[in-house]
Order: sequence, then structure tokens, then C-alpha cells
Amino acid sequence: MASTTLQKSDLPFGSEFSPSQVELPRLLELAHEHEGDQAALQAAIQAGYFSGHGGGSAKNQRTLAMNCRLGMRAYGLIDEAANLTELGRTLYGLRDDGTALYDKLAAHILLNLRGMALVRCIQEMTIAGERVTLDALRHALKERGTHFPGGGKHPSMMRLWLAKAGVLAGVWTKQGCARSLARIARIRRAGPVLDRAAGLFAGACQHRSNGAAAREY
Repeated sequence: MASTTLQKSDLPFGSEFSPSQVELPRLLELAHEHEGDQAALQAAIQAGYFSGHGGGSAKNQRTLAMNCRLGMRAYGLIDEAANLTELGRTLYGLRDDGTALYDKLAAHILLNLRGMALVRCIQEMTIAGERVTLDALRHALKERGTHFPGGGKHPSMMRLWLAKAGVLAGVWTKQGCARSLARIARIRRAGPVLDRAAGLFAGACQHRSNGAAAREY
């Protein structure tokens, strides 16, 4: 069971707010439907995504749903009172266009949530031939001035959302880099931050033409 204690972190809390557990378009619809009603939103998330989880314990299911709501807040989709933010409203408007939806979220993560720090760190570790595990990534990010709590999976959740837009997706081989570059080129129009991301990936490809560091985070 994920902890609900939010320790200080430079990366957003994302426990249970993950594309492997929820569907962003539907989650945005729930947030719109129950806007301003935190309890109702959390209950809807529980019913929609976690009613079969938590070992059948309603208390555990509520905790999972709460973590998801807190993740939505940490990523800037809703505020403390469960109102959609400006970003949340923009994403809600894009909910029927998967490409635009995830490109917009990726741009927000890279520009506003230290996503670029994660991209740079993984690139540098890959170039150095280091094994990119969650623990190794925690230490590498800390050395670069970016912190997240011990035991937290903050970068894992962030990577999953970025991967929905093709950023940090695939494996780190020459061919995998080429595929990632092609995906990133699709979202360059979202702003200069994604041009910078594409440049970082290009650098990684130039330095590593054979093989890849394993990714387990």
C-alpha cells in the first residue's frame, strides 16, 4: 500500500495516478463532473478504478483513490478543492484527441515539473553505460540537485506519462533512439522545451550506437 504521507520532493507525487492504472480522458471527465467536490471526485475514482483493489478492503480502496486524487493535484490538473486548474480545463478540452492530450501533458511535465531534469539524468546515465534502476536514478538525480523521497516511485510515474507522448519510450538502442526522436519531433510544436528534449535524445544517440543500459525504473 502506498503511503499517503507526502514528503518534500522536487518531483510530483504520482502514486496511483498512472496511465497503467487510470485512463486520463475519463479521469478528466470525472473531475469535470464532480468539480469542487473533493469527496465526490474521490468516491468516483474509487468506484471507477479501485473497487477491485486493496484486497477487498474499502479502506484500502479509499486510500488508493485518495492517492490518485493527490497525484492529480500534484501534477497540476486540479487544486486543493478539486476544481480543475487552467491546465486541467485545457486537457479536458483535448480529452477526445489522444495525441494532443498527451503531448500537452508532456510539455507541462517537461517545462513545469522538472521533467527535463529526469530526461537529462537518464540520458547522462545511458551515455555512461550505467544501469538505470529506480535506486540508481534516485542517487543520480540527488547528485544533480533533484530529490524525491526514499521508497517513492515519482520518476517511474513521470516516465509513464511522458511515454504516452513518446518521450522516454522504447529501449535505449540506436533503433530505439531513432524511434524516440521521431515521436518527439511530433510534439516539438508544443514549445522550445521539447526542442531541447529532442536535442538531448539526439546527443544520446550519437554517443551510444550499440546496446543500451537496462531500464528497470
